Amino acid sequence: MHTFKEITNILEEIYKLNEINDIIYINGGIVPYLINNKAKTRNHSDIDILVNLKDMDTIRNVLKKYNLYSENKDSLKLANQDFGIHTNIRCIDIGFYPFVIEDNGIKINTFSIDDKTIFKSRFIAGLTFNDFYEIISFKNYKIKIIKRELLYILKENLTRNKDKLDYVVLKKLNMNKECITRLRKLNISKYTNIDDFITEKESKN
Repeated sequence: MHTFKEITNILEEIYKLNEINDIIYINGGIVPYLINNKAKTRNHSDIDILVNLKDMDTIRNVLKKYNLYSENKDSLKLANQDFGIHTNIRCIDIGFYPFVIEDNGIKINTFSIDDKTIFKSRFIAGLTFNDFYEIISFKNYKIKIIKRELLYILKENLTRNKDKLDYVVLKKLNMNKECITRLRKLNISKYTNIDDFITEKESKN
């Protein structure tokens, strides 16, 4: 596990890579703490980053340029579609996962590498790009993060301790009530059990 400071130090290094700092969207448990940077007590295991599918080639090229690319951590070498790529910087796992904006929602692909490689594809019907992300200040950068209202609704029914801690922080943030109303109409909470969206499991070789 890693401290808020350790995670944000790595994020700052990522944002120094000018080739990608405008095409990445920070997701996951670090987001509430980036918004409210006074809440730094929770440790984090990794960094989740979403990337428009059309920009995933750029991510791969940059990882290769800086010797951060591992073929056995690239979903394109393991599956018949792009579920993302993992890398590691100073013992912190970083996942870059593709999303696709479709006419009637947004599709997000992810994968994990543990005892088995597990591919997951989640389509959030009715979600617009406007309600998908926001921009905040982070050190000397303007960064794109997954929208606080979206995370708030995604986390409100989760039971893991870390999600409960994140939800408490999210509840204290300023929220756009109209956005929450729109998202509740989409029944976003039905997408919270990510195990429902497993598309394939592959044993490690």
